[in-house]
Amino acid sequence: MTRDEANEYIQTNYPMLPMLTKARKGNYVCPFCGSGAHGDRDSDGALHYYRHTNTACCFGGCGRKKYDVFDIYEKVNGCDYNTALITMAGELGITIDGKGEATASAIPPLSAQEPAKEQTPGQDGSEEQRPNFVPYYRECMARIDDPRAEAYLASRGISLETARACNVGFDPVADVASHPGDMSGTKYYHSEPRIILPTSKEHFVGRAINPGATFAKLNPKGGHAGIFNARALYRDGVEAVVVTEGAFDALSVIEACVAAVALNSVANVDLLLEKLKKKPTKATLIIALDQDEHGKSGADALRAGLSEQGLSYINADICLGYKDPNEALVANRERFLQRVKVAADSIDRPDNTQLYIDTLMGDEIEKFKSNAKTGFPILDRTIGGLYGGLYVLAAISSLGKTSFALQLADQIAEGGNDVVYFSLEQSRLEMVSKSLAREVARLNIDTQVTSLSIRQSHVTDEVKQAATRYKKAVGSRMNIVEGNFRTKVSDIRDYVRNYEKRTGAKPVVFVDYLQILRPEEADKKQSVKETVDGAVEELKMLSRDDNLTVFVISSVNRANYLTPISFESLKESGGIEYSCDCLWGLQLQCLESDSFAGDGKTVEKRKIIEEAKDEDPRKIQLKCLKNRYGKAHFDCFYEYYPGHDLFFEMKEATVKSLKKPATKGRRA
Repeated sequence: MTRDEANEYIQTNYPMLPMLTKARKGNYVCPFCGSGAHGDRDSDGALHYYRHTNTACCFGGCGRKKYDVFDIYEKVNGCDYNTALITMAGELGITIDGKGEATASAIPPLSAQEPAKEQTPGQDGSEEQRPNFVPYYRECMARIDDPRAEAYLASRGISLETARACNVGFDPVADVASHPGDMSGTKYYHSEPRIILPTSKEHFVGRAINPGATFAKLNPKGGHAGIFNARALYRDGVEAVVVTEGAFDALSVIEACVAAVALNSVANVDLLLEKLKKKPTKATLIIALDQDEHGKSGADALRAGLSEQGLSYINADICLGYKDPNEALVANRERFLQRVKVAADSIDRPDNTQLYIDTLMGDEIEKFKSNAKTGFPILDRTIGGLYGGLYVLAAISSLGKTSFALQLADQIAEGGNDVVYFSLEQSRLEMVSKSLAREVARLNIDTQVTSLSIRQSHVTDEVKQAATRYKKAVGSRMNIVEGNFRTKVSDIRDYVRNYEKRTGAKPVVFVDYLQILRPEEADKKQSVKETVDGAVEELKMLSRDDNLTVFVISSVNRANYLTPISFESLKESGGIEYSCDCLWGLQLQCLESDSFAGDGKTVEKRKIIEEAKDEDPRKIQLKCLKNRYGKAHFDCFYEYYPGHDLFFEMKEATVKSLKKPATKGRRA
């Protein structure tokens, strides 16, 4: 092939779009005059690409000047024509001989080619082989306008211009870059026409275009995954980059002339964060992962990581009620493209209500909904269920607040919700034996089985049966974390977030109890009140940031043991009154009697309290002092059997006594 023939071949076959930067309104930034690089002000005058001729024309500062692929290559790479010709010819697989004659290299079937290898230092200092698929990508890119590829892309709402701009290619016989899968000792060759989506020079995603493909998506072996279209993070003039989960979601966003990258999996959140840590982006990231549980948990992890790095981001739901952005594009293209543009245009005003209503409010309403119940019917009817927020349960010492909280936790787990109970004072043995003693007593309150007797090896058939019933009721959802007197809020936060990451479930969290929590290392010189206030604030932040229901048990001031519980009872913990969402106090019902009105009568009051504590069952009252989620003040009443760690709900406080259940326990 002569130089002239090589020139003609390159003009037709060398892709121009990968060398161009997208501007708005479907055009590109001119590499000569920069037209189109400054938003809407001159995007109409940006570079226009003509795919049928593989040429471009600048309608901006260049004055309608036309450019071929050599012009663009030379400008972008800073080289002369001869260098461009030789380099581009080599990349396309044609050879120009010294006499001016050249021959085209025959391109074998793509799936039959072995990827180039490069030497990379291994962890042990040795050299390891890693694939280099760049030549493979170029061949695939040259085939992207194959009618089969074009038809598939069109079915996903993606134009050829967008595909070319993102180095998307097509392999008619792709088989994971010529590496067959080895499954259970049998070779399976997955030769399928596939769209090739590069994520790095050593990794790509091969998406089958035939609906009946055995494996719709395949990844090559031996390479490390990357972020699809990662270069968008560092392009000059790019102010907003949408982060999506899948490559076709990113391509969907790019259809709106907005930059986008794809993780390819929520498992790659850390990969993106590590990349940004090494080289931060100047752009504001718009988080728009899939609208399923994995996508939402990935978005939570990404937000936490970006906040830690101090990078700018906003949240946006661009899915229009569909699972992911590509589904939204296919279902309602015009509305989707408009939604993406609204999100991108809002980065300067990330907290404006229009963006919030359009992209986030619906999702946050869904998050606010709660299916968690306390398991106490009257209490549940009164509060309407549990919500994400900080609940404080306060009581004097030895009244039964841990037993009440544990029963509450078990009943929440029995209702189908995960629970993580941080028992900072009592051991796991003490806590589980309380649960089993309660389970025995629910069927027969006259039994002599107590939590103490269980811990003393008094394991009867009743206890064994109770253990079976308890395990079946709570399953693996109930978790007791045995703490110590050195536990900090940061320890709780780390445990809960790791639990969410491992299980994909958002647990209801119990902390028992507040005054035992230790200050962080930097706050060791704080007073007790400052430490407690700080712990309340941190637990409130955990409940808000992770949308969790968090219960914290608190003691009350000794000076208030003879008076009905109130905010005054918690004055040493002023942060509780202002930071918590709900404040419940447990007290003996007798504290509401006339005997406790006014000052004085200390001896008489103490006697009444001691008698009330000796009752079996005790009459306990739950007083709601604060509730941001409904009725501000209410009371619920309970019979408490201390020996069995069991609370029965009562319909009203005036009931003097209730018949003890015989063989069947009763629940309100």
